[in-house]
Amino acid sequence: MNRYAQLISVKILRGNLSTRQTLWKLLAYLLTIGFIVYELLTSIMGMKLEPKWEDGVLTYENVTQPGFPLMVIVVTLVFGAVGVLLMKKLRFPWLFIGTVVMLLGGVLANWIKNFPIMNVFELLFIVSLVMTKHFQFQVH
Repeated sequence: MNRYAQLISVKILRGNLSTRQTLWKLLAYLLTIGFIVYELLTSIMGMKLEPKWEDGVLTYENVTQPGFPLMVIVVTLVFGAVGVLLMKKLRFPWLFIGTVVMLLGGVLANWIKNFPIMNVFELLFIVSLVMTKHFQFQVH
């Protein structure tokens, strides 16, 4: 048994970690591993990249047919759900706002073909993640 499993077992036995928390953590780990394997098999294994110059910047474009972005959708839904919970329970709206901004950026990127625009929305989402982590430190 690895060290992490021993630590969780000790916490459960001492009553420091409920069975519900343990199941949520186990689910999170299984989803993470499952999505990594899914993306590896569906997106990465058959990828063929070709160089492309765009606005004076060298980028690489995937020339194979992209698969269904299941991982992106599920992770975005999880961020949105956690954002709603933080907003309702702790009156902290920034994770939810960052998730909505990221979703709007994805929609706008399909209409506006100006390639750096998605980077701005990703930066705003990362700022909301940093603000959420900062808020977590303040609460605990």
